[in-house]
Amino acid sequence: MIRFGVICPELSGHLNPMMALARALQNRGHQVTFYQRSISRTKIETAGFPVRVFGEKEFPVEKIRSDLATLATLSGIKALQFTIARCRNRQQKMFSCIAAACARLDAQLVISLGGGGKPESLGKLAGNPIAVEFAPQLELIRRSTLCITHAGLNTALESLSHGVPMVAIPITNDQPGVAARIKWSGCGEFVESKRLTLPRLRAAIQKVLSNDSYPQNARRLQALIQQRGGAVEAAERVEKSVG
Repeated sequence: MIRFGVICPELSGHLNPMMALARALQNRGHQVTFYQRSISRTKIETAGFPVRVFGEKEFPVEKIRSDLATLATLSGIKALQFTIARCRNRQQKMFSCIAAACARLDAQLVISLGGGGKPESLGKLAGNPIAVEFAPQLELIRRSTLCITHAGLNTALESLSHGVPMVAIPITNDQPGVAARIKWSGCGEFVESKRLTLPRLRAAIQKVLSNDSYPQNARRLQALIQQRGGAVEAAERVEKSVG
């Protein structure tokens, strides 16, 4: 038996995949403990994992920020240093830009805030998109031609699992790296949030929608994902790396 400790952001896009990996490790006879802030304690304990809670002063926030800054320097991606607060402050501008970029398309735009705000706070948006606080994401992705995303790993993998290409607007943490891989794999394009303008975003959207290579590459990765072992294979690789 190996004892594993897990530290990850409390956002569901990070926590849910990590709990799937933790479950796979647990099923292989290992002990998994989450080291988190109290905000995520109930969710983790309900899933059946022990939690060691850190207070704000005890939680190694500055160490994590330092590691992210080092990674940003090595990769040349300054966006890793952005904060969640900046993301929220720029929400209105970003969603307004997305709505305007999609207004001329023969398509229905659905904007899901994911609990990050209220639809009424967005005001009047171009093209009259459907804006909701929460949406059934998988059901929407199954019916979508394109996903416009902040390049969170969870959304990126769900889009690829359904063969849907993306246009990414990365904001913070691992998102710039995920966005770069979306473009590298030919499954989409990305626009840096600090360089986001209506012409740039509209051009990226039109490029992905008008070129068959993007959905073809998304379906290619969809097939590869279906061939792999998911959380079970990830657990096997983690196990081997420490064994």
